[in-house]
Amino acid sequence: MRDEEEITAAEDELSDRVWHERHLTLMGQRPERTDVEAAERAANAIRQELGEGKLGPYTDFEWGELNGKLSALRWVLGAEWDSLDT
Repeated sequence: MRDEEEITAAEDELSDRVWHERHLTLMGQRPERTDVEAAERAANAIRQELGEGKLGPYTDFEWGELNGKLSALRWVLGAEWDSLDT
């Protein structure tokens, strides 16, 4: 069985990947947001940490798989099922 540190690291990465994709979607839909600078700094940090190869665009299947993995890891760590807040 994997230890909690490894599970938490995987959960952190998946959370960042989901957040990053949602960020890109929101910026395309609502570029007038007031928190753009802070969000762009966070997105750039994720790009630097994970690298472009681990980020989208995702197919519908990949997006579902990514969210499913995140939900499962969070459940293992004590959250309720379908806890996909980012």
